[in-house]
Amino acid sequence: MFKLVIVGTVCVLSAMVSGKSHPINHKIVAEIKAKAHGWESHSPETNPLAHHTREELYNLVGTHIEHEHATKPTDTNMSLGAVPASFDPRTDKFSKCIHPIRDQQQCGSCWAFGATEALSDRFCIAGTDIILAPQDPVSCDYDNYGCDGGYINGVWNYLTNTGAVTEACWPYTSGGGDSG
Repeated sequence: MFKLVIVGTVCVLSAMVSGKSHPINHKIVAEIKAKAHGWESHSPETNPLAHHTREELYNLVGTHIEHEHATKPTDTNMSLGAVPASFDPRTDKFSKCIHPIRDQQQCGSCWAFGATEALSDRFCIAGTDIILAPQDPVSCDYDNYGCDGGYINGVWNYLTNTGAVTEACWPYTSGGGDSG
């Protein structure tokens, strides 16, 4: 019976991975193009991720949603003031804050890239244009899992309590899938 359960599980997982169309397909590209304003998406044939299998793409999605140390949001009644009718950071005083797009490669480190990029943007808006190193939390944030993913609130705790060095100080080296 145990062997049947294992064989059945393997068959179901194989069907889930191989039974669906590739996530980068003409249907999804058409949906993106219908909603996109101001940028052009790749075609499935020219997309830099098109050569990856479905399983490889899932491994790149490294952000976990819940964390045992999650902090509860506080109830605040903060007034945000007037929201502008439009905002394009490429054409206003924040244009210097737009940094090149980076590639996490074969490491599920999107959680580290997202957090360090967001904090880099906050520093730039405040007047200091730096690019923080995602390699720092990938290698040193032991509450997260390096190339095997991480929690947004966990990496924010790490950045708040520990900080991070700049990309110039610690370039990204985990693209091969090793957390470094």
